Amino acid sequence: MKIAIVRLSSLGDIVQTLVVVQYIRRNFPSASIDWYVDASLSEILETNNDLDNIIPLNIRNSKNILVTYFSLFLFLRKSKIYDFVIDYQGLLKSALIAGFLNSKKTYGFSYKSCREAFASFFYDERIKIPYSENIYKRYIYLTNKALNINISLNDLYHKDIFLHVSGKTYVAKKSKILIGYFVGASRKDKIYPHSLFIDVMNFLDYDFVLYWGSDKEHQIAKEIISGSKRNNAYISEKLSLTKLVKAISSVDIFIGGDTGISYIAWAMNIPTITLFGPTNSSRITLPSNRNIVIDAQTVNPNINAKMSDIPPREIIKNIKVILSSL
Repeated sequence: MKIAIVRLSSLGDIVQTLVVVQYIRRNFPSASIDWYVDASLSEILETNNDLDNIIPLNIRNSKNILVTYFSLFLFLRKSKIYDFVIDYQGLLKSALIAGFLNSKKTYGFSYKSCREAFASFFYDERIKIPYSENIYKRYIYLTNKALNINISLNDLYHKDIFLHVSGKTYVAKKSKILIGYFVGASRKDKIYPHSLFIDVMNFLDYDFVLYWGSDKEHQIAKEIISGSKRNNAYISEKLSLTKLVKAISSVDIFIGGDTGISYIAWAMNIPTITLFGPTNSSRITLPSNRNIVIDAQTVNPNINAKMSDIPPREIIKNIKVILSSL
């Protein structure tokens, strides 16, 4: 059996989709499973052991979209013949990729279930599930319908680690606990105010490592370090995705906002505290006693809830909750 998965971007969405692959592999141990992804994000898939082939596509930095997709059409029409092609993204760009592939049957979300409704035109089978439904339920439902298997939401609460690197990055630390924190996010309103996180660090006698991706985030990390009263934190070097997976494997708790890096920690079964401001946490998370969600809209239940509504004491309390269960 040959299966193709189409999920081009973004980092967090790719990781959240990737969780289903271990269950596909369990049900079809001899299947060939390929993943079509934007080339800029293909590295994260290289840390998964259940994929047979990763096919990077140069889409994100395309200067001429028509030329790019014509070239992709010519390239993808030379692909192997797949028994199943599944588009988990539901965008026109991903649906085109799925439609270009040689397949016996192409699956995706229905007209009302896609983010971009017209994408459903390119599927042979259109699966109906509300777009507002939790994304893990959506991915499970689409997978089950396409492959006639039975993954449950409960299975995801007992998932295996699905991002792997050899060895760990060991950090010299003064305490027995190392907490990782990613200082940035894709949007400014998803970033927890660094002055408040300084309060968290100052209260706890644990070690902290601050991760960053851009020069601006690096500056934020420096400001957090300089504002801390304790000598209990350091800034990570700039890391590739593979090295980031390795680094995160060494932390005891990971804290971050609604960002792909937080979902990397979740994929590795690292206890997490994920901070939400303006985005809908119930749609994109699976909270548990090891994966705690702190939502500003719960702390301050109104349409103007923001990250600064989350008090440091709430983060400190939940760090202690996780540590008590380790």
